[in-house]
Amino acid sequence: MNMTALGFLKKYTTVALDSGNYLEVAKLQPNDVTTNPSLILKATKDKECLAFIDGVISSYNSYATSEIINQILVHLGNEILKHIPGSVSIELNADYAFNVEKSMEQLAELLKLCKAFNIQDRVLIKVPATWEGIQVLRLARKKNVRCNMTLVFSLVQAVLCGESKAYLISPFVGRVSDMYTSLISNCKKQNESLDVGVQLLEQVYQYFRHNNYNTKIMAASFRNIEQALSVAGCDYVTLSPDIFLELKNEQRLHPTAVLRVSHTSKWKQTIDLKPIWRQELFYRTLRQNGNAYKNLINGVYTFRKATQELTKYIEKRVCGGC
Repeated sequence: MNMTALGFLKKYTTVALDSGNYLEVAKLQPNDVTTNPSLILKATKDKECLAFIDGVISSYNSYATSEIINQILVHLGNEILKHIPGSVSIELNADYAFNVEKSMEQLAELLKLCKAFNIQDRVLIKVPATWEGIQVLRLARKKNVRCNMTLVFSLVQAVLCGESKAYLISPFVGRVSDMYTSLISNCKKQNESLDVGVQLLEQVYQYFRHNNYNTKIMAASFRNIEQALSVAGCDYVTLSPDIFLELKNEQRLHPTAVLRVSHTSKWKQTIDLKPIWRQELFYRTLRQNGNAYKNLINGVYTFRKATQELTKYIEKRVCGGC
């Protein structure tokens, strides 16, 4: 029997799934899972997951909405972990993306809940790679909390996360490519060699390898199976259920190349870290890469909107549909 594209990808890369639906996870059997409020809302379309989430809301309906969200995140994470060998990533409230103190308060509460389920060693906390988020990462490490630094759109963000010893970072390959594609919309098809999202991923990969960072790289946000296959060799990829299934059913396409450490001179670069440790200069540097800054701000906004929608859903359930 011919190996599927997913099978080939798994030979070189650990495969995770973007999902808040534990039944979907059980069916597809990824190694790891990443969740967020939008995926949790999507899971409510499944009757069993809906009953599970509503059951959590009902059990904690006297709590503040923010506390109920934390309960849902951890209860769902615990349920997902029953079906995978790896870790689950749960996301901090994006409303706190630029607030270190509030982020640390939520992190402490999530850690407390995870310990109650004895899953703290299998949970990654997703933190936006803002300057403030990187400070949260540094504080979290002192508590032995592993972070998945998300919304990475530039080498500067990636390097500061690596220097801060993040357990894992998630460069958003597809979103970087989306913005580039919109700038060349007159082109009928984007040439693979011009896929700047894939190029960013390789740039980060080579920099981390040449500078001996232990931080894992999880490529995220793919738009098609060809893009996912083009980063084979990365530590992790996290896939939407649709991309996951396409790869599982595809037997003709396989990775044409695998990421490996390159010793060509173009990859042997270093970044002057002193300026970008400062908040003002970090954001000034990001603004010089306009697409990275716009993607970060838009990403935070999208995550905040999803959290607000989940909040409204919970409040409606608590008041009995009023």
